[in-house]
Amino acid sequence: MMAQGKPPLYRLSDPIVVMREVCSQAPPVLPDTWSPVFRSFVDRCLQKDPAQRADCTELLRHSFITGLDASAESKSRSQAVLLEQENSQLRLRYEAQVKLAQDRLAQMSNSLSAQRGPAAALAFTDHVLSLTADLEKFIEKKAQIAQ
Repeated sequence: MMAQGKPPLYRLSDPIVVMREVCSQAPPVLPDTWSPVFRSFVDRCLQKDPAQRADCTELLRHSFITGLDASAESKSRSQAVLLEQENSQLRLRYEAQVKLAQDRLAQMSNSLSAQRGPAAALAFTDHVLSLTADLEKFIEKKAQIAQ
Protein backbone atom coordinates (compact mmCIF):
# COMPACT_ATOMS: atom_id res chain seq x y z
CA MET A 1 0.00 0.00 0.00
CA MET A 2 1.28 3.45 -0.92
CA ALA A 3 0.75 4.74 2.64
CA GLN A 4 3.49 2.34 3.67
CA GLY A 5 5.81 3.51 0.89
CA LYS A 6 5.15 0.68 -1.56
CA PRO A 7 2.71 0.39 -4.47
CA PRO A 8 -0.05 -2.21 -4.21
CA LEU A 9 1.20 -5.74 -4.88
CA TYR A 10 4.69 -4.39 -5.57
CA ARG A 11 6.15 -7.90 -5.62
CA LEU A 12 4.26 -8.75 -8.82
CA SER A 13 6.07 -7.59 -11.95
CA ASP A 14 3.31 -7.90 -14.58
CA PRO A 15 0.90 -4.89 -14.48
CA ILE A 16 -1.95 -6.97 -15.92
CA VAL A 17 -1.60 -9.49 -13.08
CA VAL A 18 -1.53 -6.61 -10.60
CA MET A 19 -4.77 -5.14 -12.02
CA ARG A 20 -6.46 -8.56 -11.89
CA GLU A 21 -5.36 -9.06 -8.27
CA VAL A 22 -6.53 -5.57 -7.25
CA CYS A 23 -9.96 -6.34 -8.71
CA SER A 24 -10.27 -9.78 -7.15
CA GLN A 25 -8.78 -9.22 -3.67
CA ALA A 26 -10.29 -7.40 -0.75
CA PRO A 27 -9.00 -3.86 -0.29
CA PRO A 28 -5.90 -3.58 1.88
CA VAL A 29 -6.29 -2.57 5.51
CA LEU A 30 -3.82 -0.32 7.26
CA PRO A 31 -2.23 -1.64 10.46
CA ASP A 32 -3.06 -0.11 13.85
CA THR A 33 0.19 1.86 13.75
CA TRP A 34 -1.70 4.46 11.70
CA SER A 35 -4.17 6.79 13.42
CA PRO A 36 -7.84 5.74 13.46
CA VAL A 37 -8.72 8.91 11.55
CA PHE A 38 -6.28 8.13 8.72
CA ARG A 39 -7.35 4.50 8.57
CA SER A 40 -10.98 5.61 8.32
CA PHE A 41 -10.13 7.99 5.48
CA VAL A 42 -8.23 5.34 3.51
CA ASP A 43 -11.01 2.82 4.12
CA ARG A 44 -13.56 5.26 2.68
CA CYS A 45 -11.32 5.69 -0.41
CA LEU A 46 -10.73 1.98 -1.04
CA GLN A 47 -14.32 0.76 -1.11
CA LYS A 48 -14.69 -1.36 -4.28
CA ASP A 49 -18.41 -0.75 -4.61
CA PRO A 50 -18.81 2.80 -5.98
CA ALA A 51 -22.07 3.17 -4.07
CA GLN A 52 -20.18 2.53 -0.83
CA ARG A 53 -17.12 4.63 -1.76
CA ALA A 54 -16.97 8.23 -0.51
CA ASP A 55 -17.21 10.95 -3.11
CA CYS A 56 -14.93 14.02 -3.18
CA THR A 57 -17.33 16.16 -1.15
CA GLU A 58 -17.53 13.59 1.62
CA LEU A 59 -13.77 13.08 1.62
CA LEU A 60 -13.15 16.83 1.85
CA ARG A 61 -15.37 16.88 4.95
CA HIS A 62 -13.63 13.88 6.51
CA SER A 63 -11.90 14.62 9.82
CA PHE A 64 -8.55 13.52 8.35
CA ILE A 65 -8.73 16.45 5.92
CA THR A 66 -10.39 19.00 8.20
CA GLY A 67 -8.28 18.06 11.21
CA LEU A 68 -11.26 18.47 13.52
CA ASP A 69 -11.20 14.95 14.97
CA ALA A 70 -7.43 14.91 15.41
CA SER A 71 -7.41 18.21 17.29
CA ALA A 72 -10.32 17.12 19.49
CA GLU A 73 -8.56 13.83 20.23
CA SER A 74 -5.32 15.64 21.01
CA LYS A 75 -7.13 18.19 23.17
CA SER A 76 -8.92 15.40 25.03
CA ARG A 77 -5.62 13.61 25.72
CA SER A 78 -4.03 16.86 26.90
CA GLN A 79 -6.93 17.54 29.22
CA ALA A 80 -6.71 14.01 30.61
CA VAL A 81 -2.98 14.41 31.28
CA LEU A 82 -3.52 17.78 32.96
CA LEU A 83 -6.37 16.39 35.05
CA GLU A 84 -4.23 13.43 36.10
CA GLN A 85 -1.38 15.77 37.09
CA GLU A 86 -3.78 18.01 39.00
CA ASN A 87 -5.30 15.03 40.81
CA SER A 88 -1.82 13.74 41.65
CA GLN A 89 -0.82 17.13 43.05
CA LEU A 90 -4.07 17.36 45.00
CA ARG A 91 -3.51 13.87 46.41
CA LEU A 92 0.04 14.79 47.51
CA ARG A 93 -1.17 18.02 49.14
CA TYR A 94 -4.03 16.14 50.77
CA GLU A 95 -1.70 13.49 52.15
CA ALA A 96 0.64 16.18 53.51
CA GLN A 97 -2.31 17.96 55.13
CA VAL A 98 -3.58 14.69 56.62
CA LYS A 99 -0.16 14.00 58.13
CA LEU A 100 0.00 17.52 59.52
CA ALA A 101 -3.54 17.18 60.90
CA GLN A 102 -2.72 13.80 62.45
CA ASP A 103 0.34 15.26 64.18
CA ARG A 104 -1.66 18.26 65.37
CA LEU A 105 -4.48 15.95 66.48
CA ALA A 106 -2.06 13.89 68.56
CA GLN A 107 -0.72 17.04 70.22
CA MET A 108 -4.21 18.39 70.92
CA SER A 109 -5.43 15.02 72.15
CA ASN A 110 -2.52 14.73 74.55
CA SER A 111 -3.11 18.29 75.76
CA LEU A 112 -6.87 17.74 76.09
CA SER A 113 -6.32 14.46 77.91
CA ALA A 114 -4.06 16.18 80.40
CA GLN A 115 -6.56 19.04 80.93
CA ARG A 116 -10.00 17.37 80.80
CA GLY A 117 -9.36 13.64 80.92
CA PRO A 118 -9.18 10.77 78.44
CA ALA A 119 -12.94 10.78 77.60
CA ALA A 120 -12.78 14.35 76.24
CA ALA A 121 -9.68 13.49 74.20
CA LEU A 122 -11.37 10.40 72.77
CA ALA A 123 -14.53 12.34 71.81
CA PHE A 124 -12.40 15.01 70.15
CA THR A 125 -10.42 12.38 68.22
CA ASP A 126 -13.62 10.66 67.03
CA HIS A 127 -15.00 13.99 65.80
CA VAL A 128 -11.82 14.80 63.84
CA LEU A 129 -11.71 11.30 62.31
CA SER A 130 -15.33 11.71 61.20
CA LEU A 131 -14.46 15.02 59.54
CA THR A 132 -11.47 13.39 57.83
CA ALA A 133 -13.69 10.60 56.45
CA ASP A 134 -16.15 13.18 55.13
CA LEU A 135 -13.29 15.04 53.46
CA GLU A 136 -12.04 11.83 51.80
CA LYS A 137 -15.54 11.12 50.45
CA PHE A 138 -15.73 14.66 49.08
CA ILE A 139 -12.37 14.30 47.31
CA GLU A 140 -13.38 10.94 45.82
CA LYS A 141 -16.64 12.41 44.49
CA LYS A 142 -14.74 15.35 43.00
CA ALA A 143 -12.37 12.95 41.25
CA GLN A 144 -15.31 10.92 39.89
CA ILE A 145 -16.99 14.06 38.57
CA ALA A 146 -13.75 15.19 36.93
CA GLN A 147 -13.52 11.90 35.02
